[in-house]
Amino acid sequence: MARNNVVGPAGRAEYVIADGISVDCKNAVVENNTITDVTDGGVVVFQSPGAVIADNIIRAENRIMIYGISMEDYWPDAGNFTNTTITRNVIDASGAMIREGIGMGPLVGCADIEEEPLRSRGAIVTDNVLMGSHMGYGYVVGGVENWTVTGNVDLSTHLVPGEEAECFDKIADAPAGFQLDPRTTDGTFQDEFEAVVLGGVFDMWPFQVIADEPCMSDLVGADLFADIRAGSHGDQWAALEEAPNGERIASCVGVYQPPDATGMPGDVGLQAQDCTPNCIGIRIFNLSETDTADMQDAEFILDDFSVPCVGLPELIGPQEEFNCTIESGVSEGFHVLMWYGFPGAGGKWTFSYPFEEEEA
Repeated sequence: MARNNVVGPAGRAEYVIADGISVDCKNAVVENNTITDVTDGGVVVFQSPGAVIADNIIRAENRIMIYGISMEDYWPDAGNFTNTTITRNVIDASGAMIREGIGMGPLVGCADIEEEPLRSRGAIVTDNVLMGSHMGYGYVVGGVENWTVTGNVDLSTHLVPGEEAECFDKIADAPAGFQLDPRTTDGTFQDEFEAVVLGGVFDMWPFQVIADEPCMSDLVGADLFADIRAGSHGDQWAALEEAPNGERIASCVGVYQPPDATGMPGDVGLQAQDCTPNCIGIRIFNLSETDTADMQDAEFILDDFSVPCVGLPELIGPQEEFNCTIESGVSEGFHVLMWYGFPGAGGKWTFSYPFEEEEA
């Protein structure tokens, strides 16, 4: 029994995920809890026949949450949710995103039904409320049978996906309040449900973590941190976790919120160039014949660290090009470089340094 608890925050942004309450026992009772800013599921139910999950308040205030309530795990009991009751819970995405309000079934998302014939069974989901302005999917169902969903309310606003998601050559429908995959779903469902093509929430809303360098420097020590960033200790994330106080390194990692480049004039392209020692040369060109590109919001993120590109101008005229150089954090080995806030589009390069292999 878990009753009258205050849970959270737990986990850290998208770097270390943590549930609020995980349930994996028959006839469990989880009620009257307040769960705030956990980064995986507010309540995650691992097939608990006869369990009652009732009258809980689950909120995302400052941290992105994957699920309000998750009923998506099929194992360890082959999808047995017989008489598991989810009722009178409030899931509130008023402060930060909740990717799924209540996810039901192992095939939520893009599922190959020929490869994954899994079906969970037997749950009752009734009289719950979704609210808040940062909701992804609401009540979403895929891969269930003998399943009942009635009397639920959706007062939330559903976010527009950041990326278009595909599922086996079909475009996934935008998330909304009540959606199910008709190929894999059977049971009793309230009238608001729509049959849709489901997609993966991480395809629709990719996330970018960002490291807080002053925080890390204070945590592990300035000299050691500088050596790690210079590549002297191999893989920097492994080295940070092994450093003194490294078990707390997640406290220095957050979710990056990209600047909105929609409608910005200009059309900027980028090209990586070989550069030594320990640097990346970036060629930047404005393809537009008429518009000046504003680069003041442009930002590069290398291996989850914001890095300057020395020589990057604030403005690039029509059909002009410039070169800038990234020197921070470049060492031998594999890297991921992201860029945001550029007129045209953001992007990603994965590469090995020196440039032995490169993939656009």
